[in-house]
Amino acid sequence: PPRGGCVGFPLLKSQIPVETFAQALEDEESVLILPATVFEWPENRFRISVGRKNLAKALLPFSKFLERHLPRLLG
Repeated sequence: PPRGGCVGFPLLKSQIPVETFAQALEDEESVLILPATVFEWPENRFRISVGRKNLAKALLPFSKFLERHLPRLLG
């Protein structure tokens, strides 16, 4: 089993709080990301792990979510 992986903390450039974004992503696509506030980071960032062999397939639900919500996110 893997002992580590790549982790990123991208900035959500939106007026929508990252906690709201993360909950909607989990509810709609069963994709779990963690708001950076969990790690006491003050910015509107989230933690995402990308240490998978099938990264493109794994990111497909995330991509679908963004396509549906992009206009609202960019507000």
